[in-house]
Amino acid sequence: MNDLRKKAGFLRAGVILAFFLFIALAVYFYKSQPAYLFLFGGIGIFSAVTEFAIAVADQKKQQLIRKVNLLSIAALLVSLALIIGINFQYKQVFVDLYSAVVTGALIQFVIARLLLPLLFGNIFCSRVCWDGATFEFLEPSSKKKKQYLNTRTSFSLLFLILITVASCFSIVLHNFSAPTPEQSRINFAVANIVIIIVGIVLAKIFGSRAYCRKICPFITVSGILAPFSFFKITPVNHHNCRKCGKCSKVCPMHIDVMKYVVENKRVSHPDCIMCEQCVSACPTQCIMVLPPFSLQKSIGK
Repeated sequence: MNDLRKKAGFLRAGVILAFFLFIALAVYFYKSQPAYLFLFGGIGIFSAVTEFAIAVADQKKQQLIRKVNLLSIAALLVSLALIIGINFQYKQVFVDLYSAVVTGALIQFVIARLLLPLLFGNIFCSRVCWDGATFEFLEPSSKKKKQYLNTRTSFSLLFLILITVASCFSIVLHNFSAPTPEQSRINFAVANIVIIIVGIVLAKIFGSRAYCRKICPFITVSGILAPFSFFKITPVNHHNCRKCGKCSKVCPMHIDVMKYVVENKRVSHPDCIMCEQCVSACPTQCIMVLPPFSLQKSIGK
């Protein structure tokens, strides 16, 4: 089993490193700015080391490693947003499109919500997202029984449509003018403060990551592609499952992971953020993050 984890971790590390190095070179040649080369190249190297470390670490240390990765990259991007004046929020994506200017918002959206989900699902939410990092550490504990949903709610899609229309309408009112760096800093700070406050309130009512599960437009978009991701939470020797339910209980996105394991199916839920808390919690180590093909004969389909 340890050999399988190392092999899977090495593969994941290699794929994520190759992905970010490709992005680093592509953006560098397009923007002609060395900063992007170092930024995405650095993220790729750091993320690759993290993924391999998670795969080979003791179960008790896996989540600590992930959280260090999450806090480190989230802090880096927030610092860049405030220092350079880049607003990574949803509205800014449309500002970029209307202005025909490629900035950090549009680049982040394409990478994190359109390309990366095809490889690692919604992994951005558990490895990079600054709001997600805040929710993990500040959300109040909830004793409400988890309600497992098969798909994202219709409200999530409705909210995505409403915020898209509102963003476009706002841009029209401002004659498509792009904000100054100072305005971007203010917009970024205000938007994230509002998101965090709303998220913490919702978490108290609906449980962990309520904002992500019910409102976040980014995960609604990436969730469309996430079920087709190359790497997924995958049963390994699923007959070893004790049906203790620990994998489902720790899932911050309220996914019934045990159901997938019992049925020997890969977790293809659109809300899965690949945080691997279920992997770390499994007492029999019968789930891993794996590609669709077998790395050994005992891997479930």
